[in-house]
Amino acid sequence: MNRAERRRQERQQRKSRTSPAPPSVREEAISFYNEGITHQKQGNLNLAESAFRRAISIKPDFSEAHNNLGNLLTIQNKWKEAEKSYRYGLQKSPNNTMLLSNIGNTLHHQGKAREAMDVLEKAIRQDPQYAYAHNNMGNVYTSLGNHDEAIKAYRLALNLLPDAPDINNNLGAALCKQARYEEGVAILHETIRKYPRFFDAYLNLAEAAITLGEMDDAINILHEAARLGPDNDEVYGKLAKSYFTKTEYLAARSAASTAIKINPKAADHYFWLGRTLHEMNLPDDAEAMLSKAVAMQPDNAEFHNSLGETLKKKKAIQLAARSFERALELDPENVNGHTHLALLIKHDSYDKIMQSMEQLLKNKDLPDEERISLYTSLGKSFNDLCDYETAFKYTSKGNDLRKGISPYDINRRKSDIREMLDIFTSTRLNQQKDSGYPDCKPVFITGMPRSGKTVVENILALHPLITAGGESADFIQACNGALKEETRATFPEGIRDADSELFKAVGIEYERRLKQRFRKTTIITNTQPFNSDYIGMIRMCLPGAKVILCRRNARDNCLEMFRKGFTRGHLYSFDPDVLREYFLLQTDFMNQWLKRLPEFIHVVQFENFIQNPRDEIRSLLEFCDLPWNDACLDIDSLPSPEQVIGVWKNYEEYLKQLFDKLDS
Repeated sequence: MNRAERRRQERQQRKSRTSPAPPSVREEAISFYNEGITHQKQGNLNLAESAFRRAISIKPDFSEAHNNLGNLLTIQNKWKEAEKSYRYGLQKSPNNTMLLSNIGNTLHHQGKAREAMDVLEKAIRQDPQYAYAHNNMGNVYTSLGNHDEAIKAYRLALNLLPDAPDINNNLGAALCKQARYEEGVAILHETIRKYPRFFDAYLNLAEAAITLGEMDDAINILHEAARLGPDNDEVYGKLAKSYFTKTEYLAARSAASTAIKINPKAADHYFWLGRTLHEMNLPDDAEAMLSKAVAMQPDNAEFHNSLGETLKKKKAIQLAARSFERALELDPENVNGHTHLALLIKHDSYDKIMQSMEQLLKNKDLPDEERISLYTSLGKSFNDLCDYETAFKYTSKGNDLRKGISPYDINRRKSDIREMLDIFTSTRLNQQKDSGYPDCKPVFITGMPRSGKTVVENILALHPLITAGGESADFIQACNGALKEETRATFPEGIRDADSELFKAVGIEYERRLKQRFRKTTIITNTQPFNSDYIGMIRMCLPGAKVILCRRNARDNCLEMFRKGFTRGHLYSFDPDVLREYFLLQTDFMNQWLKRLPEFIHVVQFENFIQNPRDEIRSLLEFCDLPWNDACLDIDSLPSPEQVIGVWKNYEEYLKQLFDKLDS
């Protein structure tokens, strides 16, 4: 060893004593990998991704880093990129079952079910004990609608990994999709009990509650989920759907708007917001939202159907027809598209729509709700052709099916009316005449369904000081909300001991709801027929309000209710005997309100309104303390007397017993 070499080694030794040895390639890669894990746990996904990619750049065969990078990308729904990362890792570690299973999962989320199954079968052959390969196979079967095989796969996975919350969640959801709710809901509840922060179980449990019609439970579950995942748009989307189903439209609008704010790229959120705005009688806003949903998912038949409904409300008949026709092009067996179009147009021949509806009825697996809808629409269509015998046949079939599913308790209705009249006595109404909130002055248009309420509202809404509010449950909800908060009782029992403060609170809450719905500061109408039960309450809460009671010839009114095929409420209308008894009962009930509050209620007889509109409109405006406005004389929009008066005669031989009993 020469002197120079010796000095070089001495320098190296001194350097090694004063500086730490440089890390190996593997150690440096592991350092970045661990850094990525830390960032991911803290929710810093961008930093985590950067760290994983740095680890891979240092050590390209680092299969764990490839796998975690793939997992990170799946969290962000970047399925194609995730697949690429997993496949690169698999090249370096070809016997890694976990990577193979994860590739199958990414293929499933890209809609490549067959490829996903091939990859997952290979993973299971390679390692039958790897639980998540079975779980991911179950997910593929679920997406294909094969819930039997999905359940088998999830159970195999749970035999290997019984406490995995995600697999238990998947099994519970699959059982619910197979309508095995008792088993599925029990598993989801148990998953939440063991893992109270496992978010997806809340979503699946809420979805089961929605399907079962248990909206209060769904809403409570979703609020729990929102506390765990306040930035998850799916929670608010399901909340919007739940509140919409409960007709709590203000809450539905708020939830859907929040969902859109979180995720403006999800078409479903615009759909539910649009449907909500439609029900809130805000058709322009509804059209804007539903058009966005259609633009984002132009092949969604249900979106086109809902847009068509809103265009129909706006009287854009041709555009509405195009929407319904497009829905049928996308889904020729779509029942909603057929029924909406059939109800929109006036048939002048036995056309393709009618033929197609009759063909759809031959499907033995058709759900009852869709079957009822088809019967009702065919009844209307044959009525257009003046084939009243066939029209009655189809209408009766739909009504018989409905009353078999949802019978109406007329004795319960009699008891409710007795209780309301017992609470809202003339003495009490007189004593409370100065109570409530006088600053809010809405117009309530009530009466039996099909008695002319919408016609009256449309004429009133031509006045510049009136805005049509449609069938809103806002007053009913304001009333019951205040009762629940103050007395923990419901209407009408909770009113027995209520004081003037509660009545004022209800009035203020109703005004708040109106201001949330409408930008205008005009008088808002409300045509909710069930407001007839609340006339006494309206008087005590809103002494400045006006109530218009619409009445129609008993035979015409009952026939039109019988033919309508209501999709919500009005279960009395499907049985002629019950309908007759209900109509007479309700007529007596309204007579009692007129007797107790004669100055508060204005009666509009529909036939007079149609035959002598000028005088009737003038009288109506005077009652509402509104100045005359010539715009209200746009009577061309009114139906002709021939269209709406005496229509019962077409069905006299089929409903003779109903009509005779009405007369007696």
